[in-house]
Amino acid sequence: MFDFTLTEEQRALQSLVREFVAREVKTRVAALDAEPDPAKSVPWDIIRAANQVGLRNLSLRKDFGGGGQDCVTLGMCVEELAVGDLGISVIFAQNWKIMQMLQSAGTEEQLRRLLIPLRDDPIGVMAVAWSEPESGSDMAWPCRDPKGGPKLACVQ
Repeated sequence: MFDFTLTEEQRALQSLVREFVAREVKTRVAALDAEPDPAKSVPWDIIRAANQVGLRNLSLRKDFGGGGQDCVTLGMCVEELAVGDLGISVIFAQNWKIMQMLQSAGTEEQLRRLLIPLRDDPIGVMAVAWSEPESGSDMAWPCRDPKGGPKLACVQ
């Protein structure tokens, strides 16, 4: 059986995320929800603030300058962020999940080329576009069609 008792480090991180949500998320969520323009509803200032307190790169390996957190700790952080706003929680959950996927499947050269610039960008986040052309339901591994499956695209 898995013991879900939080460690001291996890409790400290939980407190940090709770304080962050109270200070940065809950104070802005109504304005974000009311924004009619989707291009203006991405909370870049919240992402930047999360970066300043070390939340943006929680799943990045420690030797790459990240938090090196495990899935249980990340799940706890996702829950705490969702208390403030589910959309903001999803932004970070996707970012952390894709960082983990790259770290488990990428070569060291790929990781350095892709993750170091992301680490250094105070608003850089990773996401998956499931409904884009050529990147639909075949995104899940393993993909039976050799021409299908995930493709990496860097959007500037």
